[in-house]
Amino acid sequence: MPVLRDYTVQTSVGALLTIMDSLGAHVGSKLQLFATDERTLTDDLCDMFYIWAQQPGIPTPKYYHPLLQRPLTMTISKSTQQEEADYGYDLGIKLDTPEGIKYAVLQAKVYDPQSNKLRCDSQQGWIKLSSQLILMRAWLQSWGSDLAYLLIYVPISKLARPVLPVSTWEIGVAQTLKPRSKKNAAFGATLIRFDSLLDKNQAWKLTPPVKHVRNGLFKPAGITLSRLLIDLLLCNQGRWIPRGGFQADGSGPNTELRHGFPFNYIPYREIGISVEDISREEWREYITELREIWNNELIG
Repeated sequence: MPVLRDYTVQTSVGALLTIMDSLGAHVGSKLQLFATDERTLTDDLCDMFYIWAQQPGIPTPKYYHPLLQRPLTMTISKSTQQEEADYGYDLGIKLDTPEGIKYAVLQAKVYDPQSNKLRCDSQQGWIKLSSQLILMRAWLQSWGSDLAYLLIYVPISKLARPVLPVSTWEIGVAQTLKPRSKKNAAFGATLIRFDSLLDKNQAWKLTPPVKHVRNGLFKPAGITLSRLLIDLLLCNQGRWIPRGGFQADGSGPNTELRHGFPFNYIPYREIGISVEDISREEWREYITELREIWNNELIG
C-alpha cells in the first residue's frame, strides 16, 4: 500500500528555493561519504524536503527580494509505495497552483565518487537509461506534459563547499572538504532535460550521451532543483494543465480520472507542493511581480 502524508505549512517561495539548494548539498555530501545508491539518495532527498519544509523561519540569501519572503499557505504532500514505478522514473515533482498543475518526472543516476563515472556508463547501461527516459517521456506526454529529466547525484568533492542555512550532519562534514570549484553545492542534484539528451528519433544526441566536463559540470548542461522550481512557477518551462487533466489525445479534460490530475497512478516517490488560500487573481499578480524581479536578477 502507498504511504501518503499531507502537511499544511506557512512558508514562502524563498524558503522553498533555499530548501531545494540545501537538498543538492545534502545528497552530494551523503554520496561522497557513503557512496550511496540512487534509491536511497532519492528517499533521503524526499524526507529532508519534508523535514525542512515544516521548519519555521528558514533564512534565505540576503540578495533575495522581499517578495520571496511573502508568507504563503501550502500543502506539502509526500507519497511512496513499495514497488518501483512502472513508467521509467524514480521521482515525481507536482506543483499545484490556482493556474493549474505542472508535473515533472525524474530518472535518477549516480556519478560515482570513486570511479568518477556515471554508474550507468556502459553500453547496456546507456541502452537501459534511454529506454527509461523514452518510457517516462511518452507516458508524461500522454497527459499533456513534457517535463522529463535525468537527475544526476554528484559527489560534493566535485562542487564548492556548501554554506547553506539548512544543514545536516552530512553537510557539516562536507564543509571541511576542500572546494575544487566555484560551482554551488546545490548541483549535488543536477537535472538535465530530456530534450537535451535524446533527439526526435529517440537517439542519443551526444557520444557519450552524458559527459562530466569538470568540477560537477556536465555536457549537456544541467540545472538545480531550485532553478526547476522557479522555472515552473514563471512558466519558463512547461504549461499549466487543468486539474481535470487531458485525454490521451490531448483533446480535452479527462473526466474519468477519479483522483484528478496528474494521474491516478502514484509514483514510487513524489514531492507535492500545493498553494492554498489565494485567489487566481492574487496569484497572477504575485507571479507577475515575481517574474519582474527574476528579469532584474534579484532571485539568484
